Amino acid sequence: MKTIHYGFDLKAKEWLQEKIDVSRFDDVALIYIKENEEIIGCFGANDMHPKLDINLNIAGLPNRYWGTRGFFRAIFTYLFVQLELRRVTARVEYGNTLSRALCERLGFSVEGKMLEAAKNGDDLVIYGMLKNECKWIGN
Repeated sequence: MKTIHYGFDLKAKEWLQEKIDVSRFDDVALIYIKENEEIIGCFGANDMHPKLDINLNIAGLPNRYWGTRGFFRAIFTYLFVQLELRRVTARVEYGNTLSRALCERLGFSVEGKMLEAAKNGDDLVIYGMLKNECKWIGN
């Protein structure tokens, strides 16, 4: 059975840090999904500018169905309703086609590219979503 968890959890934070190329997260912004007590997907945020913007980070186990509607609804409700953010930003390595496709399916728009900005030298694609464009919350 899949369950969604909210709040700071050191194990979830470490799990997410192992999966993506970000060294720190705001401790209050963790939402993760478990299946039979195993973390299969996690959301974390960093670089929050209150009432304005936050950098979104999501990771999941391959070949596991972690991207449920409930999970994404929880993430965007937290960001846009509880934190009252105006927008959300995601930075994705250009070569990470699965993550780029996920951002686009979630409703993000490409806003630009940062050349050679990833640790591995890859470009970063900048995605953005405004609150009034979010299909995951009732506007």
